[in-house]
Amino acid sequence: INSDERESNEYLTFYLFGRIMPKKGQWYLIHALSNLPEYIAQKARFVIVGGPPPGREHLSESLQQRIKDVGLESIVTLKGFCSNITNEMSKADVCIVPSLMRDPFPTTVLEAMSSGKPVIATNHGGAAEVIEDEVNGYLISPDDPEQFTKVLGNVILNREQVVEMGRRARKHYQDGFTLERFQNDWRELH
Repeated sequence: INSDERESNEYLTFYLFGRIMPKKGQWYLIHALSNLPEYIAQKARFVIVGGPPPGREHLSESLQQRIKDVGLESIVTLKGFCSNITNEMSKADVCIVPSLMRDPFPTTVLEAMSSGKPVIATNHGGAAEVIEDEVNGYLISPDDPEQFTKVLGNVILNREQVVEMGRRARKHYQDGFTLERFQNDWRELH
């Protein structure tokens, strides 16, 4: 699906990729969405891709129950584990990485940016070093669901900005994070 086709879709589609675990931010997303006015929320769809760690299958059930408890079943889908996220990433308009842990360098952020997707991520850890807030994505606090809600609402209501932010995200990736760029930088050090 190219950017123009996505732009004409009825819903803006957000994807969150990662193991189903509270520290990965799925419950944080649901908390933020539960505060989003319904007329805004209904303009978007949220897909959570990933499975729980082995032996912790109850986490998927718990998350599904939380989604149901706050009445978000019509806009939030749990997709389960996916061995190749490339196809799923192509369906996304925006990627969300609301991790509550300090991930030194979340590869999902770069995967999304290389695919031309703006990213909404927590502002600690490596994501804060890659995303330029309100330029090629958004940085949110890991402990401020009201801010998260506000950013989600802003993106949904201003969807025309998503394609341009995605272009900037891809350019930022190409300018600084490709293998060729890494190899050139490495050669310059030696």
